[in-house]
Amino acid sequence: MKKPGPDQDYYKILGINRDATILDIEAAWQKKQREYDPGKLHGLGDKLRECAEAEMERIHAAYETLKHPEKRKEYNRMLADGAGKLTEPTQVTQREKTMSRKAATANDRAIEHWQQSRFEEAIAQWEEAVQHNPNIAEIHHNLGNAYAHQGNIESAVESLKRAISIDPSLLEAYNKLGCIYYRQGNLDLAYASWNLALKVDPNFKEALHNIKLIQNVTQFDVDSEIPTYQHITKEGAEQSGSAGDDDKPTWKDRIRQGLAKFRIK
Repeated sequence: MKKPGPDQDYYKILGINRDATILDIEAAWQKKQREYDPGKLHGLGDKLRECAEAEMERIHAAYETLKHPEKRKEYNRMLADGAGKLTEPTQVTQREKTMSRKAATANDRAIEHWQQSRFEEAIAQWEEAVQHNPNIAEIHHNLGNAYAHQGNIESAVESLKRAISIDPSLLEAYNKLGCIYYRQGNLDLAYASWNLALKVDPNFKEALHNIKLIQNVTQFDVDSEIPTYQHITKEGAEQSGSAGDDDKPTWKDRIRQGLAKFRIK
């Protein structure tokens, strides 16, 4: 693979940063697809249509490269100065093993606190676990669930994104992010989150159900409600809760606002 030129910067083509998560990549791809929808190219002159089609090919190439962790890693290697001089991963040290054990212990302790409704203590333990080892997806997922339960939505989103970046197959993290974005009226990112879950598992019932809600949003029963947050912190153990946004506009108002600027084809 040749080093990409300035016109082949896949991050710029999709309009995302170099540290973009898989969710950011998917949302950017969905947006670009709508911008270059073939239906919108009808009636353009030959030159403009050819330019648009060429741009869509570049967008597709960017998406197909960046959505795969290994392809993205190789692409980043090509972009970086001194490509090919990267050092091999070092062997896991005894200290790293010790820190991982401490993280696992703190995670188990946090789960116990959570099951006893000692929420603040649980969050403190998960935050400690992250300090011990920031590369365990389960811990970031649990912390994201806890933040969402306590109404700290910004931190919840960051923790869930981190969980997905570590483990792109984490279905529940995609689903939780979708629910959060849905409650905020951001249908674009909600759809991207659930769509990513379906790419991991096409039969993931929660994502299928939630995407159907978005696609039929204008037909909602006025008394219907969106899914509550499902906090899964251990196999077989679940907690539910609200995001603490009773004093904000209702979800129906946010959906109506979102529909004014977003439509699923």
